[in-house]
Amino acid sequence: MEQVELPRPALRPNGVVAETRCSVISPGTERWLTDMARKSLLGKALARPDLVRQVLDKARVEGVVSAFNVSKQRLDTPTPLGYSVVGTVLEVGSGSSHVSVGQRIAGTGPGYANHAEINYIPRTMCVPVPDEVEDEHAAFAGLGSIALHAVRTCEVTIGERVAVVGVGILGLMAVQMLRASGATVIALDIDPGKTAKALEIGARFGFECDDPATLSCIRDVTDGRGVDAVLIFASAPNSGAPLAQAAEIVAERGRVVAPGFVRLDAPRKAFYEKEVALYVPRAAGPGMYDESFEVGDRPYPVSHVRWSVTRNLEAFLGMLADGSVRIDPLVSDRISFDDILPFYEKLASGKDGGSTLGVVVRYPGGAAQRSRPTRRLAARIEGVEGRRVGVGVIGSGLFTRTTMLPVMNKLGGVLPRAIACRGGLHSYFSARKYDFAYATTDYRVLLDDPEIDAVLITTKHDQHAKLAVEALAAGKHVLVEKPLALSGDELLEVLSVARERPDQLLMVGFNRRFAPTVAFLQERLRGLPEPLAIQIRVNAGYVPRDSWVHGPSGGGRIHSEVCHYLDLIQALSGSLPMRVHAESLRVSSYLESDNVAINVALEDGGIASILYTGAGDKGYSRERVEVHGNGCSAEIESFRVARFVASGRSKSKRLLSPDYGHAGELRAFLEAIAGGGPAPVTLEEYAATTWATLAVEQSLATGQPVTLDEMVATAAPSAESH
Repeated sequence: MEQVELPRPALRPNGVVAETRCSVISPGTERWLTDMARKSLLGKALARPDLVRQVLDKARVEGVVSAFNVSKQRLDTPTPLGYSVVGTVLEVGSGSSHVSVGQRIAGTGPGYANHAEINYIPRTMCVPVPDEVEDEHAAFAGLGSIALHAVRTCEVTIGERVAVVGVGILGLMAVQMLRASGATVIALDIDPGKTAKALEIGARFGFECDDPATLSCIRDVTDGRGVDAVLIFASAPNSGAPLAQAAEIVAERGRVVAPGFVRLDAPRKAFYEKEVALYVPRAAGPGMYDESFEVGDRPYPVSHVRWSVTRNLEAFLGMLADGSVRIDPLVSDRISFDDILPFYEKLASGKDGGSTLGVVVRYPGGAAQRSRPTRRLAARIEGVEGRRVGVGVIGSGLFTRTTMLPVMNKLGGVLPRAIACRGGLHSYFSARKYDFAYATTDYRVLLDDPEIDAVLITTKHDQHAKLAVEALAAGKHVLVEKPLALSGDELLEVLSVARERPDQLLMVGFNRRFAPTVAFLQERLRGLPEPLAIQIRVNAGYVPRDSWVHGPSGGGRIHSEVCHYLDLIQALSGSLPMRVHAESLRVSSYLESDNVAINVALEDGGIASILYTGAGDKGYSRERVEVHGNGCSAEIESFRVARFVASGRSKSKRLLSPDYGHAGELRAFLEAIAGGGPAPVTLEEYAATTWATLAVEQSLATGQPVTLDEMVATAAPSAESH
């Protein structure tokens, strides 16, 4: 664990940048996070067997080495702490008219409302603070909205008896909310001091969880019936005891709500006999972990979702304003931001004896004046002798950190100059790990840097075309991850700028054409007189409907992945696509782009087909390519094995683990820049791949074959042919 100085977070649409006044440490949640971070690889595996199964599935399909490397990179990813703050708005993005610069806001959300002097917070995760609510109290809004959502999930009515198991900070807030709702509250905890605190602030009865007499006491105070509902805020990730106790004390047809970290292996017999309902609420309410809500422009309509995260934040602040919930009894410590690390060490060591409740962190202020857009890290690489390509990276997501940066780090001829990422955290740690000179949250700093020759763009897909145009206009060579563009208009703009700058290299991240197995086949297919028949099967796996890939920032699976195979067809055939015809599997549980069959007619008379499916089994091989023609046959299995058969004789290439061509692609890019050679892939090929991708979408929409010429004409009637 460490405290570091990051670049100031960038302002984004539908959000605000705010300077923190106070934040709150939630001891239960944050102790669990820090304990998990300290565990060894084996300890993490034992704690998360569900993730171990995912790694084993990946190893079966892609090999042990690939699975290990990706898992290791994921474990190296830093996690910011904190999720409940109050601050002053410094900047307001478009679509955030509910707040103004200088206004106080309360914010929540992991990765947003961090223990940091300045945070970016989406508009749906922050609300104005009433004048009568103090900073220290408003800072609890993130935690309070979690407790409030749990109470709402419990559906308590006036006069019901509710047991709260675990009266730490969240449980104590829930006690007050339940009392305000007209319920009789029974507090249970292993710590008699916390039970006593619950009695002080509104609980009617209090008992110790592990006291053998507790069950009979609860029967006595509920007339032998049991409680109507149980709220479990206890943290016992390796124990099913809280659920077992809830089953004992709850009445027939009662409710058990478990927002705490507990094992969910409920005692079936007890739950069955009493017909008990079990609920697991999602943090602060509807909207949490929904990207289109958190960072998009889609707040839930009140007529359909009465209590979203935003409205729970507002409601909790209202309870603070009218005195329904009191915070002062819940504050056990007040510390300065400078003392936060020693306090975490104390918390992790257990020296607090488990007595810590709410911890208010106070901030000195003035960070907005001190903050700089860049953070210098490895000045020792300045002025390196010998000609190396200065590289700047825009984007520091999981793919960048687990694939592209490790590959680039192993290649020679690179001067790692800068990384830009809107949040700052990932750019800082990636820059430090791979010896970049600085990190920034403003990509324009990279474009203005004369030491940067080439820019690698790895942001979400809707930014690719815009950033490629800006980088080319700034005089940089560009390697932009696929897709190149999400629309014909975007593509035409990129091509126009690229053609005006023939001395600048533009490459797109269609890496599979650079895979060793593809090169093996290309060498043997080159020069064959007749066109080829190519078949590609992709067992892509299921992608949840709410994934960013399906949303506006991803553009859907056709743009996200199918484009790879349209480019691969060109690389193997040596011919451009001319016409496509696509059909989708009509199954209600999948989106249209999840399962598609595509026929491609090539300009040289060749034919190709792509079967792309998300409906297969993860244990089955992911990709298979077959090529036939001229009396020859060839295949690639999962980019690990290639085989070429001609005249009854077979030649093969086998790799220890799949190689999808990322290293070959980056090497070709850097060598072309350093050597001043021709582009490894022509603009004509990139244009054809992108037009073909757009044509697939058009064909799915109309059910008819679509030519690339039609797509070009539709985008701009006066545009040149591809």
